[in-house]
Amino acid sequence: MEFGKIDHFAKVDFSFPKEPESNLKNWGAGDFKVYIGAPVFSHQALLRKILPIGSVADNLNVYSKFFSCIELNSSFYSIPSSEQVTKWSLKVGEDFKFIPKFIKTVSQHGTGFSTLNSIISEFLSSIVHFKKKLGLSFIQFPETFTPDYLHELESFLSRMPKGLKLATELRAKEFIGTPFSFPKVILDVAGRRDLFDLELARNWTMIRFVGNSLHDSDYRRLDDWCELLLKWKSRGMKEVYFILHQPDESHCYDLALYLKEKLGEIVVGCSELKKDQLDFGIK
Repeated sequence: MEFGKIDHFAKVDFSFPKEPESNLKNWGAGDFKVYIGAPVFSHQALLRKILPIGSVADNLNVYSKFFSCIELNSSFYSIPSSEQVTKWSLKVGEDFKFIPKFIKTVSQHGTGFSTLNSIISEFLSSIVHFKKKLGLSFIQFPETFTPDYLHELESFLSRMPKGLKLATELRAKEFIGTPFSFPKVILDVAGRRDLFDLELARNWTMIRFVGNSLHDSDYRRLDDWCELLLKWKSRGMKEVYFILHQPDESHCYDLALYLKEKLGEIVVGCSELKKDQLDFGIK
């Protein structure tokens, strides 16, 4: 993920922003679950890291034993058929969740995106076949999508099916610090600290964490996240979908293991993610 990539860390302030007052309530959801995922399940370096040499296995099935969700980027480029969605669903366990990214024909359209009824309907008709394995979906807008289009965005969101969890990734800094009634993707990106906002609008959220090749700052940031997630647990939050990005996606396993070890039983699945599986070399 090139968005927000940096090469020099000394001047970066990795501290967390203050939570808004609206976060500090009891959400009353009961059991708290954290799903850990990556943006790809067929990365060859990633597979070589966990599979015995010479072995042959289904990529998604193997991935699902180490992670409990997947950020499905392929749906950003083309809408999967209902048959493909069903096949994917059958390859994973009952607790695994898919997070399909909304088709770019809609999110990158600019003005008038909310009127693309046929493509919106086609996308929604596809992802419904994930059934109980659909965690949430998210729609990612470019930086040119500013608060000037807020009315259109709200109109679009109001037309989404009841029960669909849809998070909105907003990359225009003008959105930050302004309360909204709809869920936003939380972006923790080294090179874009101006987009780091902890606002919660529901008892669930999605975090996209962009790391830096297992730099020490990656682990320090995860320490801060673990502390905050446990606070959210105490307030009755329901679900967090924590998506890890790295320049080399095989490093997502190292950070996933670190999160699992720190958070313990609130992490869903990841049954094969064990200390003896990976040498993640924390200093």
